[in-house]
Amino acid sequence: MNNSNDAILVVCNESYFLIQAYMKRKDVFHVYWGTQGNAGLYLDEIYQVLKLAGLSQEVFVSYYYPLGYGKKVFFKYTDLISGRKRNKLSPYIRYAELTWGLMVTLVYVLIYQPRVINYSLISSGLLVEMLFFRLIHIISKSTLVLTCHDVLPFQSSYSHGHSTMGRMHMALAVPDFLLVHNLSSKREIYSYFGISELKILKHDFPIIDLSKIFDITRPCNKEFDYLFIGHLRKEKGLDILLEAWKKFHVRYPDYTLCIAGNLPGYSHLRVEDYDGLNITFRLQYLSDMEYCQLIYTSKCVVLPYWRGTNSGVVSTIISLGTDVIASDIPMFKGNPMLDEGSLFEAGNVNALADKLEKKRDCVSCQKKDLDKYRLSFNEQVLNIYHNLLNKNEK
Repeated sequence: MNNSNDAILVVCNESYFLIQAYMKRKDVFHVYWGTQGNAGLYLDEIYQVLKLAGLSQEVFVSYYYPLGYGKKVFFKYTDLISGRKRNKLSPYIRYAELTWGLMVTLVYVLIYQPRVINYSLISSGLLVEMLFFRLIHIISKSTLVLTCHDVLPFQSSYSHGHSTMGRMHMALAVPDFLLVHNLSSKREIYSYFGISELKILKHDFPIIDLSKIFDITRPCNKEFDYLFIGHLRKEKGLDILLEAWKKFHVRYPDYTLCIAGNLPGYSHLRVEDYDGLNITFRLQYLSDMEYCQLIYTSKCVVLPYWRGTNSGVVSTIISLGTDVIASDIPMFKGNPMLDEGSLFEAGNVNALADKLEKKRDCVSCQKKDLDKYRLSFNEQVLNIYHNLLNKNEK
């Protein structure tokens, strides 16, 4: 009799601990190491939508994530915002920090067994990341979703063509689903990597609202008429803008342009070639405050990109009340916050010069249907995550 009671007690105890473990399961883990400073607002928008819906979440983010929640496990020493100077050891330290952050995340995955894990991929698929994806499948029953921020890798001093695309292909093959923010990304994944569209989910890019972390008074007078801002990658079309500006400047010599952002090592830009054209160059890493202030103090931001997958810059600019000129690449053409009057033919110097002329009297941009956009975004996010959670329970 005692043995029977003891056996029943053991079973009850084990059941209790299993129930406790199950009850503490999280609904969603978000893993995004590119969340330093204002970049973290991307994730916060998604997090807040799911929080209002009552889903339990945890985020694994940069040490410099600007909000007061989350596991800040990535890049304390090597994020640009840290202020530490780069040296020859920086790439190795950064890789070690990435590895450490992923290891910490795996421990939490093991403990909380989240139903859905969303990993934001902003590299071309590093070896440690692919190992991380495979370990998730081994240690958990989580549904793994990869958010693809840049489907086709951008040029950098470390790019090596086919090997980069090959790594990306391997990375995209591992997760259960891929998530993108526009139809062109969906088509590119299918065209370049042969991944079924049934595996690809989509919701709009969140609004990046800098007022969440900054309180900046709008100036009475704008400092610049036009602004180009961000990391000056080749794909962003700065060369197109500079040639168009030469034509525009002949007709309107009093108008001003600011070029602001970090210059990549492979760039051949010579500032002296543009003397006398009313261009101000600020070729440096911009703090979040400087980034915000420059957009506030400019009448219009010019985005002459000839390639891109996702970008929060449009919602950032419009939410701050500044106007936009953008190329008609699919990323911008499919953006509901941009109308035809804001677009020009990508790569066409004359078309951009004409658009600069048409926009020259702009003062500010109305916040075009931001509330409507946000409602649609919220609905899309909820639908995707509820469907993922339902599938994980089957």
